[in-house]
Amino acid sequence: MVVEAGTDYSDLGAVATDSFEGDLTANIQVSNPVNPRKVGSYVVTYDVSDSSGNKAAQASRSVDVKDTLVPVITLIGQAEMTLQVGKQYIDNGATASDSFEGSLSDKLTTANPVDTTKPGTYSISYDVEDSSGNKAVQVLRKVIVVDTESPVITLLGDAVIQQEIGDTYQDAGAIASDNVDGDIHKDCNRIAQ
Repeated sequence: MVVEAGTDYSDLGAVATDSFEGDLTANIQVSNPVNPRKVGSYVVTYDVSDSSGNKAAQASRSVDVKDTLVPVITLIGQAEMTLQVGKQYIDNGATASDSFEGSLSDKLTTANPVDTTKPGTYSISYDVEDSSGNKAVQVLRKVIVVDTESPVITLLGDAVIQQEIGDTYQDAGAIASDNVDGDIHKDCNRIAQ
């Protein structure tokens, strides 16, 4: 017989009869060491004697207490979030619980590849296994690092210049920078109007 660890266990009992005295079920001595809070194999024994001292052959039942249920992982916070590139990201984490062992949060393993300096979609994974080897279903948090800030162009020299007709105009140029790509002045295009 198999019993799920942590659940209630009620022995099914046994029946005893004697050819002379009839029903001896009430006289059965049961040795029941089953502890449903401890994984293991147990043997429940049943002994009975009639009033003349004749002992019946001992009956027994094997009971295996097993932990077969997987732990459950629960995210703290949102399962998906968007973050501006360059901003600090602190993961809220997750909790893990097991129907038999209780909290397994201290046994959670986390793989967090989020790089807030690079736009992209990242998945943080959370895993846990109980002491019986039951692995929880992996839980993921999706973190999307986005770059929504436009580059900044800064003119070199004055924005308004007075120029004599016929003189050659020499543009002072501009510099451009981006919060992700840094100096991008080489990517600037001059447009004359």
